[in-house]
Amino acid sequence: TPGHIALLEAQHKFLISGDTLLPTIDTNAAFHVQHIAYPLQKYLDSLTVLQTLDFETVLPGHEDVFHNPRQRIEELFKNHEHKAGVIARLFTDSQPHNAYQVSQMLARSPRSNTSRWGNMTGWAKRFAVLQTIAHLESLKFNRLLSSAEVNGVQYFKSAGG
Repeated sequence: TPGHIALLEAQHKFLISGDTLLPTIDTNAAFHVQHIAYPLQKYLDSLTVLQTLDFETVLPGHEDVFHNPRQRIEELFKNHEHKAGVIARLFTDSQPHNAYQVSQMLARSPRSNTSRWGNMTGWAKRFAVLQTIAHLESLKFNRLLSSAEVNGVQYFKSAGG
């Protein structure tokens, strides 16, 4: 979120993290009307900065106070790395896909090959698409995907294909 901050209290080693670092849920670093370029990448950059700071306790904007922030930061990096890998593999067919299509593909269960998309609320679908856009932009930022606009719709494809 533009203007969002976290505050470090160095003497007592605690961080008031707002939405930047939450104990069990991921921050919604997604595309939205207050759009900033590459929101997910900027969020990950913020986590990288937090890794360099000396604090032991986190007072988050949601959920409960927690400890061991480095473990949580590493978990968040692994989660985003895994999701990036899943999305990148969706582009092995060399076909371009838009964010809506990718969101629908991500809603498909790999075990049963059935889609959860039809059971999702409109609000959940909206968040899924906005988060997908952020992931696609991050993959583009890291030159793993490229994009082109066709009839007003942004399509992504493998940067190698």
